[in-house]
Amino acid sequence: MGELKSHNFMYVQQTKYLKIKPDQFIELLNGRKSITNWAFIKHDKDDGVEEHYHVILHYKYAARLSTVSHLFDDDPERIQIWDDRWNNACGYLVHATSNSINDGKHSYDVSEVTANFDFDEKMKEIQSRVSGSKNIEKVITQYGNYEISREELELKLGDAELAKNHVWISRIDDLHAEREHENFLKEFKGRAQETLWLWGEAGVGKSRYADFLTKGKKTAKLGSSRDYFQDYKGENYVILNDLRPNEFSYADLLRLTDPYQHDKAAPRRYHDLKLNLKTLIITSPYSPEDFYEYCKVDNYQIDTFEQLKRRLHVIHVTDELMKQVMPDEFGEDDLSDLIGF
Repeated sequence: MGELKSHNFMYVQQTKYLKIKPDQFIELLNGRKSITNWAFIKHDKDDGVEEHYHVILHYKYAARLSTVSHLFDDDPERIQIWDDRWNNACGYLVHATSNSINDGKHSYDVSEVTANFDFDEKMKEIQSRVSGSKNIEKVITQYGNYEISREELELKLGDAELAKNHVWISRIDDLHAEREHENFLKEFKGRAQETLWLWGEAGVGKSRYADFLTKGKKTAKLGSSRDYFQDYKGENYVILNDLRPNEFSYADLLRLTDPYQHDKAAPRRYHDLKLNLKTLIITSPYSPEDFYEYCKVDNYQIDTFEQLKRRLHVIHVTDELMKQVMPDEFGEDDLSDLIGF
């Protein structure tokens, strides 16, 4: 498989670990003719998060991930391939995207962004609401033709128009999901889905470890005893957080964890949605054995524990493990035993 390429990248690093200092960013980025647009900001107002920088880059021609990591003299893990539209990357710098707002992240002012283009005007363009039936129809058509992202659609229409046009937009979402699933089945044919089961006591860090393992990947983090997959939007990486035995039937769990049956659907309340799973991470206070004991099983002779066991990579998350894999947050300095997948 060749090295990943993209037009859009985001570099993220804590200030104390930067190899290239912020006062060098402008000269560094202006010196690369292949980078057509760039912007950066210091995030120092996020609760519970170390001061860090975000730098977004747009290349006229698709660049390699290693090119960006070399630019900042940093590890490739610090570079995110921004598969969404450039507008979404701009919005994320000031936490103006719907995901950032829903997560309660601090809203930064556009004046805190340094860019080689008019960032203020760009944000006004992104956030400008459309009005009039023809303009609304045009924007929804652009979304249907993949010309704008879902977040751009939400920014342009606003909640009222989204609600009015819910049926039309939902049908587009369903068609997009069907096409994405067909492409996924072709791309992932013959490969195995990986399922990790992270279990341990409450508060030990299972969710943090799951986040660590999927860092830099577009991931759906799901957790609702009423409808786990209500927020799933076709992501290849999924975290099922704090899973309990009464929230899934054993048959559904076996289908979700089947490594080679990729044409599977999520058990959703109103209608099932096709899944594009490459990696599934389940966090739970239950070990797989205990989970099976308390789970609803229709026929214990047919649906055995061995069926689930052979599909899982099981990790018992303990305080000692977290000190090894996330030393900056849990108190150890040695990364030699880092577990990665």
